[in-house]
Order: sequence, then C-alpha cells, then structure tokens
Amino acid sequence: MKKITLLLFYLIALTGFSQDLISFETGEGYVLGDINGQDNWTVSASGPNFIANQEITDADATDGIYSLRLAQDPAFGGQVTRNTGAFYPLDAPLDASTAIISFDINITSFSSTIFEVGFDNTNENATITSIAINIDGSVNVYANTQADGNGSIVFEDTNEDLVANTWYNIRLEINGSAIEVFIDDASVYTGFVGTPNVDILRAVCVHDNQGGSFLFDNFRINNEVLSVDDVKANTYDFRYVSNTKELLLNSPSVPLENLAVYNMLGQQVFGSRLSGNSEQLSVYNLPNGIYVAQITMGGQTETFKFVKN
Repeated sequence: MKKITLLLFYLIALTGFSQDLISFETGEGYVLGDINGQDNWTVSASGPNFIANQEITDADATDGIYSLRLAQDPAFGGQVTRNTGAFYPLDAPLDASTAIISFDINITSFSSTIFEVGFDNTNENATITSIAINIDGSVNVYANTQADGNGSIVFEDTNEDLVANTWYNIRLEINGSAIEVFIDDASVYTGFVGTPNVDILRAVCVHDNQGGSFLFDNFRINNEVLSVDDVKANTYDFRYVSNTKELLLNSPSVPLENLAVYNMLGQQVFGSRLSGNSEQLSVYNLPNGIYVAQITMGGQTETFKFVKN
C-alpha cells in the first residue's frame, strides 16, 4: 500500500528545529535484514548478544517497499516490562513543547504481546510520552494527570482498538505539556505528556517478547503531511518557513482572499486580508506553539498546521 500525497501541504523546516522522515528505504541507506547498526538504530542486548528479528523487511510498507518489523526472539524469554526492540537517537534534541510526531503501525500478530512506541530522554531517564497497544488491540497513552508533571503517571485508554494486519497512522501533537493523539486523522485523546519540559532525544519501538509482531513505517518528526484531499484544479502550496518565521501562501489559479491563524484553544491570534495569488506573511510575534492556519480562496477554505518556534 503506497500513500500518495495529492496536495502540497508540507511543513518546511529549513532550520531551527529537529526534523526527520524515516521510511526505511534504500535511498535512505537501509538494506534488508537486521536493523542494528543501520542509520544509528540499535537493538536490545542480553550480555554480549543482541536480540534478533528486529529487521528491515519488504513484507509490507506504507511509504515505499520497506518497513521495520519487530518480533519475538525465541532465544530470549518474555519480559515483564517492554524493553525488547529497536532504538533510534534523534539527530538533534527535539523540543517536546512544540512537536508533531507521526508514524504508521501495523500489528501483524497480537499473540500475548504488548507493543509500544515511545519518546524519551536518556540523560534525564524520563519518558515524555508513548503509545502502547495491548493484546486486545486497545490503544493507550503514557500521560500525566497534571499539566505541571507532578501528578500520577498513567496509561490512559483512548477507547480505540486496532485490528490486526491493518495499517494505521498515529500522530502526536504536543503543545507545552498538552498532547493530542490522532489515529488516521481522527482525534482520539487529549491530555498531558508524562514528563513535560524535557527534550526528546530518542524514539523507541519495543515489546515484551511474548510473541506477536508489528510493522513500523513512515516515521515523521516535525515533517508531517498535514492534509490529504482530492486533486483539484488549483494545486496550492502553503508553507511555514522557520528561519524567517513566515507563512508562504501560493495559489496559482485561484486568488487568495483571507487568512486566519488559530491556537490550539481555538482562539484566533492572527488574521489578514489577502489578494493576488501569492502572499508572504510574518508570524514572528506569535508565541512558540502549534497553530492552525485557515486560508480562504475562491470561496473555499483550506487549513494546515504549523509549528512556530
């Protein structure tokens, strides 16, 4: 299954914050087989021996032909905690107070295993947040009961269940200590991250080695394709450029009419009347955070999200 992006809604981060896109393809330097050592990925070890079956596979993918498969290694026993799997150090610390993270996941076999994709800081021994999929398919979020991080750490049920052998996109939008989780673009959870005010240094894909397997693909950090729609006569391009703190709006066929920018509370924080087919607007004075830009053109309205920092 190959995803096709039909409109050019891209967050462009030329400089200023960590940005990653990993789809495990040959062009990124990945090859079939053990993930350990590829592009700085590592896997769990027991003494001198690394766990097996954490590997690049061509069995299925959402973007390209390869994905990362994580499965039980029968040579090692099952774990009480989820510490078996693969680990990826980010190229640069990610400011978790303004982050958009997404990935595609396919639980190919539940068995008796709990799977987890998380984001942590090894220097602080802290988990910022994670997504755990239980043996019944239920999706849970690692969260804190208080915004300041002084509450209880809990795995909160999103009341959403995944079905085996089906691809899902999971997206995390973090703004300050608040987190919103989306599954296939539908909001399923809002709450607080487990550990606020700590940079993310690492992504982890782990399980308890009890059986089962899952595929992981199309991992994005602040590089999220934020809208997909039918092809229209007007192919427009809306972008945020971080080094100049500007929105670049381009609508070749239909004149631009109006821009409204909203924060995550739904409050309008910026607006401008537009004209012509191209506009360049500064949002320098907006506080750092995640915003929704709403653009009206030719009587229709489109939106995209951007991270300002």
